Amino acid sequence: MTTKARARFWAALLAGLLGWTQPATATNLLSANGYEWDISTSNGYVNDGGDDAFDGYGELSLRIMDLSLSILGENSYVSGFNLTLDGRTYVSSFTPLYSGVSVNRTIYAPADQNYLRYYDTFTNTTGAPLILTTIFGGNLGSDSDTTLSRTSSGDSTLTLGDHWAITIENGLLNPAGPAENDPVVGVLL
Repeated sequence: MTTKARARFWAALLAGLLGWTQPATATNLLSANGYEWDISTSNGYVNDGGDDAFDGYGELSLRIMDLSLSILGENSYVSGFNLTLDGRTYVSSFTPLYSGVSVNRTIYAPADQNYLRYYDTFTNTTGAPLILTTIFGGNLGSDSDTTLSRTSSGDSTLTLGDHWAITIENGLLNPAGPAENDPVVGVLL
């Protein structure tokens, strides 16, 4: 059992013993190709996305520092949005607060497309200047066989100048492919 699976097991067991309920996962939206967007309503990541394209992708991590670079808060991932569905959009019904920074998340899933659009906003509630570093990502279904196949600059090396990237599952980590079991995934940067 993986560390992540073990943590979920113990959280579920504790929740059951104490009578807590886990936030439900919305599973009623489909992409244009018929795959289900199984969005976690707590943190907004895609659990599977259909055909094992994802294994928890769309996580958001924060580091908050003051101007002297002292770390005020560091979070492995942001959760507690309590996303609710409004048409084709998941909207935060709760805005978590981390070390004086409130975080709002909105996810749009167009019916005629095969993508999600994440829109995260951050508000400094302290009145003092803060430095905020965010990381967006997570786990693709291709796991350790994830291979960067192509970027907007035409190669397989991701740089700050790239605007998009395409990953494939290839056990030999060969960017030319072929793509193996899990779907090809594209990310706009």
